[in-house]
Amino acid sequence: MNFGVIRGDVCVVIVLVAVFCLGCGTGEYRERVERGLTQSKLQAEFDSLQPPKPIGDTPFTIRPPKLFKQSPDVTAETMVERTFAPFGALPEGDASTWSYEGFIEDGGGGKMPFYLATAVRDMEGFEGQEPFGMLRTSLEAVCGESLGQWETVTCRTPQGGTVEWKKIRGTAQQEFYYTDGKGKSMNLPMAGLIEVYARNESGFLVVLGWRMPTSIEQNVGLHDLGPKVAGTLAVGR
Repeated sequence: MNFGVIRGDVCVVIVLVAVFCLGCGTGEYRERVERGLTQSKLQAEFDSLQPPKPIGDTPFTIRPPKLFKQSPDVTAETMVERTFAPFGALPEGDASTWSYEGFIEDGGGGKMPFYLATAVRDMEGFEGQEPFGMLRTSLEAVCGESLGQWETVTCRTPQGGTVEWKKIRGTAQQEFYYTDGKGKSMNLPMAGLIEVYARNESGFLVVLGWRMPTSIEQNVGLHDLGPKVAGTLAVGR
């Protein structure tokens, strides 16, 4: 018997085992790489947003755009013009709101404002009334016939999943806090839009209301930011 020569069929088996083992390792490595790429892509997709911020004193958080600073430092007299949170028809009580303000520079060096107002209401406070109908009635008083109907939209989450919200929007002549190129601030009437997202989350109605002049909707990127911010809703700080 010659132990210095390896039979051909044994060589084939050794090669196959080696390839099989190599394939297992390659497959696991590929999966890790793909998971990492997916996570990196998700992080990049939501990179335009701030870290999670609480909605008032509730355990709910969202990630507002980095374009925003926090609630405007204004007096009660100008709060309506500055933020206009469309929540007037909702019951008071265990409620919390928080607003954000940002600006887009126009061609003359002036600053056009846009807002995100947030609110949380305990569903028990509606006492059997339909919250989405109440919200629409409140908005209709401002937007009139331009107000659409509630539609269901699917929003991506930073974890790669999806979540459904109700969305409604309308337009109306509104006052906005405008600062001209010389630094003079004033409330000016402009064509404006309101876009509202609402969702029943863990027994609470969560509402996200966007407001801005119609002329800067594309500059703000509302089509992208609206569902993106809604997808970041989370419970717990």
